[in-house]
Parts: sequence; C-alpha cells; structure tokens
Amino acid sequence: MKVFLNALGFLTIFRISEKSYIDEKIFHKILYYFPLVGLIIGLLCSFVFWIAGFIFPGILCIIIAVLAEVFLSGGMHLDGLADTSDGIFSGKKNKEKITEIMKKSDIGAFGVISLVFLFVFKIAIVYIIFIILSRNTESIELLKNTDITGNTGSSIQSYFSSLPSFDVIKLINFTAFFSMMPLLSRWTINFHFARFSGYASSGSLTGIFIGNGNKKAFFATTVYLSVFYILSNAAAGYFLKENFLFNNFSSIIINTSLSVSDSSLLFVLIPVLKSLIIIFMIALFTETAGKFLIKRIGRLSGDAIGAVVEIAEVIYLFFVYILIFIF
Repeated sequence: MKVFLNALGFLTIFRISEKSYIDEKIFHKILYYFPLVGLIIGLLCSFVFWIAGFIFPGILCIIIAVLAEVFLSGGMHLDGLADTSDGIFSGKKNKEKITEIMKKSDIGAFGVISLVFLFVFKIAIVYIIFIILSRNTESIELLKNTDITGNTGSSIQSYFSSLPSFDVIKLINFTAFFSMMPLLSRWTINFHFARFSGYASSGSLTGIFIGNGNKKAFFATTVYLSVFYILSNAAAGYFLKENFLFNNFSSIIINTSLSVSDSSLLFVLIPVLKSLIIIFMIALFTETAGKFLIKRIGRLSGDAIGAVVEIAEVIYLFFVYILIFIF
C-alpha cells in the first residue's frame, strides 16, 4: 500500500504523510503503479466532466476535463514538453547546448507553441469524438456537413443540451476513452525505463529508476494494462453493442444476415482488435520518440519522458478517432 501511495504522490498533486514514505532502495517499485495512477487520474477527470455538465455547456465541460488532468498531475509533464520543445527546436546541434536550454527555468517561444498545439489538439479531438458518439452512424454525414465554425444545426445543440442528465451510455463511452488516455500515457514511462534505461540521466529524477528491475515492472504493467484495457472494451462492446464507441459504425460491416450469436461475437471482437491496435501504436510511438530524443540530446531526462507522456495522449486520441471513424 505504501508503494502505491508513493506512486500516487509522485505523479499527482496528492501529498502523502511522512509515515508513508518508502526507502530509496525500493522507490523504483512505484513504477508498478504508474498506469494505475493514470487510470485514477482519468476516472477523476471523467467525474469532473459530468459534474461540470450540470452547469456548463458541452464544449466547456470538455475543456474543464482536459484542464482537470493538468491540475491533478501538477503540470509536471507539460513542463517537460515545454522544456523539450525549447531544446529540440532551438536550432542547436550540440547535445550539451540543447540540454542547457532544457534546464532553463523560463519558457521559450517553442515551449509556448507546443503547449498551445497540445491543448488545441486534445480539445478538438475529444470534441469531434463526442459529435460522433452523439449521433452514431449519422455522424459521418454530420461531420461532412459541419462548417469551420462548427455550425451543424439542431443535432449537436440537442445533444449538448442533454449533457447534464446522467445518460449511462454516454457516461460509459466518455469514461471508456478519456480515462484510458492517462492510463496508457503513464505506461510509456515504464516503456522508456525498460527499453532505454542505459540512456536515463543520473542527474535528474530519472536517475532513481536506473537499473532497478525496470524490465520486470514494464512486463508486469504491460500485462495488467493490456488485460484490463482489452477486457473492459470487450465487455462494453458485448453489453452496449452498437452503442459502444468502438462499435459505433459496426452496423456498416456486420451483415444483417448474421445470427444473433455471430453478431454478438463481432461486437466483442471489434473492440478487442481496436484495443490491440491502439496499444501497438502507442508502443510504436514511444519506441520512435525514445530513439529520436536519444539521437538529439543523447539521453532521456525527466523532461523528455514528460514530453512523450503528453504527446502520447494526443496520439491515443487521434487513433481512437480514426478507429471510430473508419469502422
């Protein structure tokens, strides 16, 4: 329990008592709980969204949910993204000079730009996913007929006006994709420590986790994360059928001549397939980002890993959207 509390205190604003502190020799074990802490953050953000729905319009609820994650994590990964962007896009080729820029306390132009783009993409993708989920298969035409101002007539207006009500299906769908975002993004931290442990910086927070059973922690978290993510999506697909986000357009590919049992099986298999694709794409991005950062700055600092965490969330949302929209 103490190890979990230390993981919670490390990745969030929640402070723990000194009695719960663990010895530095076993501090690396908090890696086992990083994805779980991410899930807790996601669930809290989902809860904040629905509470906000009683007061604010839909788009503002989405913004509040995105900002809630920043608040709960203390903005630690955003700081890493800003610092890494300043260093990478500084135009410097010398690794030491890039590192010096990243260590500066002030934020540069590229840091600000990266943060703006991050928030714009997050909010925009979540907004579009909500449009799709609100209209099911009609959403394809809805998106095609949406102008640059977002004016789509009464369909979206009627949807957002219903947000204050606790629609169980909407609640499950929002929680299903939004709460999994920080779960998977925090898993990328374990990926980096297992895959690139030799490049971790001993002079930063990452030094705590160098050479301390990182591969075991990565394997364990990969197993429980994958099982939980896949089974939860499969269960939602089975019980909600075409109302589940990953089965949103299943009626297009499921032949009506199929038996009820065959259709039910597809409603489970489709979410499982999409879950596997998302996990694979997050892993592929993390591997690629790690190699790129090592090539550019020669090591993986806490800032660099934080940058990957934030970008991984955008990658996750992007593929959720793609997989909903395609089939």
